[in-house]
Amino acid sequence: AKLKTTLVLHGPQGTGKNLFFDVIRAMYGKYGVMVGQTEIEEKYNGWISAKQLVVCNEVVSRMELYHSKNRLKWLIDAPQIPIRTMHTDTRWETNWANLVFLSNENKPLALEVGDRRHQVVYTPTPEDGTLYDRVRAFLDAGGAARFLDYLMRYAVGDFHEHTKPLMTEAKAELIELGMAAEQRFMQDWVDGFLNLPMRVCSAGQLYRAFQRWCLTTGERFVPNQAAFTTSAKRWAMERIERDELNRRLEPCLTYKVVNLKGTSGDGI
Repeated sequence: AKLKTTLVLHGPQGTGKNLFFDVIRAMYGKYGVMVGQTEIEEKYNGWISAKQLVVCNEVVSRMELYHSKNRLKWLIDAPQIPIRTMHTDTRWETNWANLVFLSNENKPLALEVGDRRHQVVYTPTPEDGTLYDRVRAFLDAGGAARFLDYLMRYAVGDFHEHTKPLMTEAKAELIELGMAAEQRFMQDWVDGFLNLPMRVCSAGQLYRAFQRWCLTTGERFVPNQAAFTTSAKRWAMERIERDELNRRLEPCLTYKVVNLKGTSGDGI
């Protein structure tokens, strides 16, 4: 099945990420491949033709996080993908590629608030015992085939290709790292982490509070008031909260434009 989600494993070096997925990739034979930053960025992408598993090893450098984010989206959920090879016309194939991202970086990908594509796992520090030696001995004794047999028999229950990823602690941390300054300010304000009461205020008052927050947190790039207000409105509108019965609650904040007599309009 072509999953509509992908798996992200990141953590310290030497935890066995590559060892594990080398075995998984080998199960796919010629339909599995490992790629790096070069393959993702290059113009020609014949390497992805007819692939069912793509293991992406450190594909996104820190300078390329946001540049590559949208480039990778279509690989995850597009029904068809263009195949471009040298000296040939572009052709289209059905997209059967399932993606796995492996990284030693603390921020391997830039995830958006409300992301529904990535299952994120932070790997623990390397094991001090004999685990890796035992794994290699198991593989040398035909363990990959036995593991494949185990997977083929594994009961997946109600899991299917459209199942949404779990919100792990590792994923929540990645999302927070990828937030714009105004989004983090709004979240800290609503969650009660700021010395700033939740009350009716003008957009100008909130922006001045945001500027002070930027000074204390060391934010280098501070948006102007119009950009901040637009981002804050969208954040409040898109933030989804539910009650104990899983019913969607009303937005925690609303934005209104009011005209007071003798003054110019100011959003509240």
